[in-house]
Amino acid sequence: MEYTFKGYRRPDGTVGTRNHVLLLPADAYSNVLAYRVEQWVRGVRRLVSMGESNRPYYDRLEMRRVLINLACNPNAAAVLLVGTYPNAGNKETLAEDLAQEIRKSDKPVELVTVVGAGGFHPATEQAIETARRLVLEASALEREVVPLSELVVGVKCGNSDPCSGIAGNPTVGNLYDRVVAAGGTCIFDETTEVIGAEHMLAKRFVHPEDGERFLALVQAQEELARATGEDIRNINPVPANIRAGISSLEEKSLGAAAKTGTQPIQGIVEYGERPRGNGLWYMDGWPNGPSLQLGLASAGATVSLYQLGGGGLPDADPVLSPWTAGSVTPLMWTTGNPRTYEKAIRNVDFSAGTVMDGTESVEEAGERLLRHVLRVASGELTKEETVRYDDVPEIPFRGPLF
Repeated sequence: MEYTFKGYRRPDGTVGTRNHVLLLPADAYSNVLAYRVEQWVRGVRRLVSMGESNRPYYDRLEMRRVLINLACNPNAAAVLLVGTYPNAGNKETLAEDLAQEIRKSDKPVELVTVVGAGGFHPATEQAIETARRLVLEASALEREVVPLSELVVGVKCGNSDPCSGIAGNPTVGNLYDRVVAAGGTCIFDETTEVIGAEHMLAKRFVHPEDGERFLALVQAQEELARATGEDIRNINPVPANIRAGISSLEEKSLGAAAKTGTQPIQGIVEYGERPRGNGLWYMDGWPNGPSLQLGLASAGATVSLYQLGGGGLPDADPVLSPWTAGSVTPLMWTTGNPRTYEKAIRNVDFSAGTVMDGTESVEEAGERLLRHVLRVASGELTKEETVRYDDVPEIPFRGPLF
């Protein structure tokens, strides 16, 4: 059976699942300008700038990569870049230069700066009118039927419990196998979450040198933790995992690795870097919700999943953060724990708890998850998308990678 979804074909040939106008501050001083525009204009998605001032060179390079690649995500129909100066400040985040790089995607890109407009209030008025025009133009675009091969999926897992390794993550892994087999692209990350299963994953890299680099990245994260006086292998699993029934680091990591499926891993990308082709890719990411969702969106994910365990959740309905960090990519919450789904049904979109009670196999749950993801890709909202709240993004600044 050939699977399809209805997406927005962009000028550069990529396909989006959403049709947002991205409101992108080039510097922290422009956050208030972007905020004012968001208050007045519907149909925009605003990123909160993390601030480039007083950061070292590698931090600024990483910020530049994230800003440009997020703007090039096919879920952004157009981009309104706002800044303080058009061509002053750190050269890695100059507003005019960022706009020029984003225009290489051939999507509409507009730049409004406070200095260029003659002050904050004129810039606000100009930005509002520009955003309204971009939203109106984007609203005229229509979805078209495209094959599954055009989909780019990202995933993070968290609050792991035994259901994660038995049902939730294997179901996501089955989804990944299906998307990759169809010619699509899938991304997984969380370097610290594979410690204990890293050698198993390293063997799946297409190129042996990437497997060696993967192991080096894992080791570097362990050394970084030791520099703070902590040993990841002694403090992981965390207390919430233990309360939920996880007995060891290896058990947790093997469960987390299950969400990658079984396909060969094509290569490694840095945080927020776009894969260099289709297939399964590993992104060196930090285990933080707002950080990883922003990184996956910048890497080009057009749908993201959060696979939630949650055996240690309270009896009351938990508050689950949207964790979209102002990105343009819809976030879909899934779980393999029937209790979690019952307690958090107002937030969680999909349950593979049927695998736990024996009413579905992993393959059957994977098929059902794929169909749900395709509906989301075609425009069905996730529960997270109905909430008007964004966490502040957190880029994992760590200096040069191996």
